[in-house]
Amino acid sequence: FCPKNSGSGASITPDTTAPTVKSISPTDSTTGVSVTNTISVTFSEKILTSTITAQSSDGTCSGSFQVSADNFTTCLGGTLVSTANPVFTFTVNPNMCVGNSYKVRITTSAKDEAGNAIAAAYTSTGFSTQNPTIGTGVNGAVYAIAHSCNLLYVGGNFTQVGTQSRTNLGAIDLTTGDASSWNPAAT
Repeated sequence: FCPKNSGSGASITPDTTAPTVKSISPTDSTTGVSVTNTISVTFSEKILTSTITAQSSDGTCSGSFQVSADNFTTCLGGTLVSTANPVFTFTVNPNMCVGNSYKVRITTSAKDEAGNAIAAAYTSTGFSTQNPTIGTGVNGAVYAIAHSCNLLYVGGNFTQVGTQSRTNLGAIDLTTGDASSWNPAAT
């Protein structure tokens, strides 16, 4: 509702103030962040929800809310929601990787409800996820190792990974240090 100017000299001043990033969680320089942690950004004012977007799968960076471990050559996919605008929360899908540093970028595509874009892209200095955990290992020789995000694959001459029965091949979940469910049983 906007009252008519009744000649009293009253005028309406349009909102021309650009929104800013007020806070981010996890905060910059935080270490030991769980790989399942969400990432939240709070803006200085309500944001037009159609202008704050994130990509749904890993790959080339797109959207106005970006999370990256390689300085934005690629970005993580996930789900972005706002249950209390101006706070937006990103859930990485599947998860972040252990032992990595991540940065968050908000592009100038993000706009407040009056249509003002943030004045310049915001990029955090980053946070780091938890260090890898390796439990009791294997009960024999390991001849090959491969790493993929939160799993350490091992091959060799053994019958056990941690407390789990595995024949010559296994994987260790680096978030827990326990054997993963992967059990190909090589001979």
